[in-house]
Amino acid sequence: MKRFIPILALVLLLAGCATIKPAIKTPTGKPEIVIQNVTTKQIRNAIINDIASSGFRLQQTDEFRLVFGRTKVHLASVLLIGSEPNPFPETRYQFTVIEDSSAVKIFVNMYSINNPGTSSEEAIEISRDRNLAMDMQIYLTMLKNKFETGADYNVQGKVGIIFKGNKIVRVLFQSPAERYGLKSGDIMLQIDGKPITKDYITDSINISGKPYTEAVFLILRNGKEMTISIRRE
Repeated sequence: MKRFIPILALVLLLAGCATIKPAIKTPTGKPEIVIQNVTTKQIRNAIINDIASSGFRLQQTDEFRLVFGRTKVHLASVLLIGSEPNPFPETRYQFTVIEDSSAVKIFVNMYSINNPGTSSEEAIEISRDRNLAMDMQIYLTMLKNKFETGADYNVQGKVGIIFKGNKIVRVLFQSPAERYGLKSGDIMLQIDGKPITKDYITDSINISGKPYTEAVFLILRNGKEMTISIRRE
């Protein structure tokens, strides 16, 4: 019996290691980035504008941190629970912005908050969720490109997809595209009635237009054509 104990310990150790596998390839395994030749004030202002435009509200701020929150509201919950105070879980993003010489370092922690604003509030860290971490890292990379190369990422009027050729390779978390039903792997045939070919579009984050306007996608999914209308944000 004793000889099985070291084997069991090894199995448990390996299982534990599997649970802490980094979600993305950064030093912490969480979203982070370094942006050169910029000030913390510039970065803080950009983050506030970008995250607020995605429906999050600024909840807390100090010298180093910006904390944003957005309630996860589900229709079924509204019907079942009614209008009790703070019945819904909340997504919370904490940006830590630190100036280091001529560069600024940004670290992001993400949480799911149960019973927000109550005595039984509970924070569950979701920073290592692969999909959430990748989407946030994409945003940080766009922010870096904006300040270091001048490449604007056009947060306003966005749809929220990454595509190569006419194939959608990623739908960003909590984007209009996700809410209206676009999926990774969809083949875009037309956008607003204009044909899309394999060579028509290269890598991009948004099919932009004026905020609150409609983008109509004709897509091919599992051999069937579908039309999906999306309201830009």
